[in-house]
Amino acid sequence: MTRPGPAYLVESASGTRLRLRLRVDGEPREVVDAMASWWCAIHGYAVPELDAAARAQLDLMSHVMFGGLTHSPAVELGRRLVAALRDGLAPAAGLAAVREVRALGAVGVVELDRPADVPAVTRSALDAGVWVRPFGNLVYTMPPYVCTAEDLATITAGIVSAVKQVHG
Repeated sequence: MTRPGPAYLVESASGTRLRLRLRVDGEPREVVDAMASWWCAIHGYAVPELDAAARAQLDLMSHVMFGGLTHSPAVELGRRLVAALRDGLAPAAGLAAVREVRALGAVGVVELDRPADVPAVTRSALDAGVWVRPFGNLVYTMPPYVCTAEDLATITAGIVSAVKQVHG
């Protein structure tokens, strides 16, 4: 990336939400973290239910690396995420600058016919309550696995709105 956008200060995080301090007005803003899978926060932040589930899972089976293996909760989660991402991002398919919309696993993608204006798309998504960071010609999300249906609807609507506002 030759023109990186601004970095935003994270004040705190909980569940699927980030509390950012925006440079424009200095006021804190809570947004849904649509990029949580990017590094290591795919399970959200400080989620008590996940801590308890992890402890219980250790008694059954401590780890499945998903390299040709799976288990029922992962299959159901994958189905739920693919459906929500596919359906939520579908309206972007009708936008002039959109080449393709797709969802595979826990990744939802709006592929543009040109490089994304990263700072403008990021800012527009923030205005819609979503943290997203485009890459090349892709505006994508890898939402936390603990997203609710409401979170997923917010994420996908925010992406569609940002793409429409910035790229038409």
